[in-house]
Amino acid sequence: MFRNQHPLGETGYANTYWIYFTQTQIEFTRYVAGAATPLGVWAWAPPPDEWHRFRLTWYSGTDGDGSPALVIILEHQVAGEWVQLGGNVYDLDEHWKDSEINRMGAMASTFYGYPSWVDDTELYQKG
Repeated sequence: MFRNQHPLGETGYANTYWIYFTQTQIEFTRYVAGAATPLGVWAWAPPPDEWHRFRLTWYSGTDGDGSPALVIILEHQVAGEWVQLGGNVYDLDEHWKDSEINRMGAMASTFYGYPSWVDDTELYQKG
Protein backbone atom coordinates (compact mmCIF):
# COMPACT_ATOMS: atom_id res chain seq x y z
CA MET A 1 0.00 0.00 0.00
CA PHE A 2 1.26 3.48 -0.65
CA ARG A 3 0.62 7.19 -0.48
CA ASN A 4 2.89 8.88 -3.01
CA GLN A 5 3.62 12.19 -4.67
CA HIS A 6 3.66 11.14 -8.31
CA PRO A 7 1.22 12.82 -10.68
CA LEU A 8 -1.43 10.70 -12.37
CA GLY A 9 0.19 8.52 -15.04
CA GLU A 10 3.52 8.19 -13.20
CA THR A 11 4.66 5.60 -10.66
CA GLY A 12 7.51 4.96 -8.27
CA TYR A 13 8.41 5.30 -4.64
CA ALA A 14 10.97 8.15 -4.59
CA ASN A 15 8.61 10.29 -2.44
CA THR A 16 6.09 8.08 -0.74
CA TYR A 17 4.82 6.38 2.39
CA TRP A 18 5.04 2.64 1.88
CA ILE A 19 3.41 -0.24 3.76
CA TYR A 20 4.99 -3.53 2.80
CA PHE A 21 3.52 -6.91 3.69
CA THR A 22 5.83 -9.92 3.96
CA GLN A 23 5.10 -13.46 5.15
CA THR A 24 6.07 -12.55 8.72
CA GLN A 25 5.70 -8.80 9.20
CA ILE A 26 4.33 -5.46 8.04
CA GLU A 27 6.84 -2.66 7.45
CA PHE A 28 6.07 1.08 7.44
CA THR A 29 8.62 3.23 5.59
CA ARG A 30 8.82 6.83 4.35
CA TYR A 31 10.88 7.51 1.20
CA VAL A 32 12.08 11.06 0.52
CA ALA A 33 14.03 11.44 -2.74
CA GLY A 34 14.47 7.65 -2.63
CA ALA A 35 16.05 7.61 0.87
CA ALA A 36 14.22 5.27 3.26
CA THR A 37 13.27 6.10 6.86
CA PRO A 38 11.69 3.19 8.77
CA LEU A 39 8.63 4.26 10.76
CA GLY A 40 7.66 0.91 12.28
CA VAL A 41 7.54 -2.87 11.92
CA TRP A 42 4.83 -5.17 13.20
CA ALA A 43 5.14 -8.94 13.42
CA TRP A 44 2.21 -10.61 11.65
CA ALA A 45 1.99 -14.00 10.02
CA PRO A 46 -1.39 -14.38 8.31
CA PRO A 47 -2.71 -17.78 7.28
CA PRO A 48 -1.38 -18.19 3.71
CA ASP A 49 -4.49 -19.60 2.05
CA GLU A 50 -7.09 -17.07 3.19
CA TRP A 51 -8.36 -13.79 1.81
CA HIS A 52 -7.74 -10.76 4.01
CA ARG A 53 -9.51 -7.41 4.03
CA PHE A 54 -7.62 -4.34 5.23
CA ARG A 55 -8.57 -0.79 6.13
CA LEU A 56 -5.87 1.88 6.13
CA THR A 57 -6.43 5.30 7.70
CA TRP A 58 -4.08 8.29 7.30
CA TYR A 59 -4.75 11.68 8.88
CA SER A 60 -3.02 14.73 10.32
CA GLY A 61 -3.38 14.50 14.08
CA THR A 62 -1.12 14.17 17.10
CA ASP A 63 1.09 11.47 18.58
CA GLY A 64 0.77 10.15 22.15
CA ASP A 65 2.60 13.23 23.49
CA GLY A 66 0.31 15.68 21.66
CA SER A 67 2.90 16.62 19.00
CA PRO A 68 1.59 17.21 15.45
CA ALA A 69 2.04 14.07 13.35
CA LEU A 70 0.77 12.04 10.45
CA VAL A 71 -1.19 9.20 12.06
CA ILE A 72 -1.33 5.84 10.25
CA ILE A 73 -3.72 3.11 11.39
CA LEU A 74 -3.89 -0.32 9.77
CA GLU A 75 -6.76 -2.67 10.51
CA HIS A 76 -7.94 -6.03 9.22
CA GLN A 77 -11.34 -7.62 9.35
CA VAL A 78 -11.92 -10.56 11.68
CA ALA A 79 -15.40 -12.15 11.81
CA GLY A 80 -16.93 -8.96 10.41
CA GLU A 81 -15.20 -6.65 12.93
CA TRP A 82 -12.29 -4.27 12.26
CA VAL A 83 -9.27 -5.09 14.44
CA GLN A 84 -6.20 -2.85 14.57
CA LEU A 85 -2.87 -4.46 13.67
CA GLY A 86 -0.24 -3.25 16.14
CA GLY A 87 -0.39 0.32 17.39
CA ASN A 88 -0.64 3.60 15.56
CA VAL A 89 2.33 4.66 13.45
CA TYR A 90 3.33 8.32 13.70
CA ASP A 91 5.47 10.49 11.44
CA LEU A 92 6.40 13.71 13.24
CA ASP A 93 7.93 15.11 10.02
CA GLU A 94 4.56 14.63 8.28
CA HIS A 95 5.97 14.98 4.79
CA TRP A 96 3.70 16.32 2.06
CA LYS A 97 0.99 17.38 4.52
CA ASP A 98 -0.14 20.20 2.25
CA SER A 99 0.42 18.34 -1.03
CA GLU A 100 -2.42 18.35 -3.54
CA ILE A 101 -1.36 14.93 -4.90
CA ASN A 102 -1.09 12.32 -2.10
CA ARG A 103 -2.21 9.43 -4.36
CA MET A 104 -3.05 6.28 -2.43
CA GLY A 105 -3.44 2.70 -3.53
CA ALA A 106 -1.84 -0.71 -3.74
CA MET A 107 1.25 -2.03 -5.51
CA ALA A 108 2.09 -5.67 -6.11
CA SER A 109 5.28 -7.21 -7.44
CA THR A 110 4.73 -9.75 -10.17
CA PHE A 111 6.40 -13.12 -10.48
CA TYR A 112 9.03 -11.52 -12.71
CA GLY A 113 9.68 -8.65 -10.27
CA TYR A 114 7.86 -5.97 -12.22
CA PRO A 115 5.59 -3.79 -10.07
CA SER A 116 1.94 -3.22 -10.82
CA TRP A 117 0.47 -0.01 -9.36
CA VAL A 118 -3.25 0.46 -8.68
CA ASP A 119 -4.45 3.78 -7.30
CA ASP A 120 -8.18 3.61 -7.94
CA THR A 121 -9.01 2.38 -4.47
CA GLU A 122 -12.01 3.40 -2.39
CA LEU A 123 -11.10 6.57 -0.47
CA TYR A 124 -13.15 8.16 2.27
CA GLN A 125 -12.56 11.49 3.98
CA LYS A 126 -12.61 11.27 7.75
CA GLY A 127 -15.33 13.54 9.16
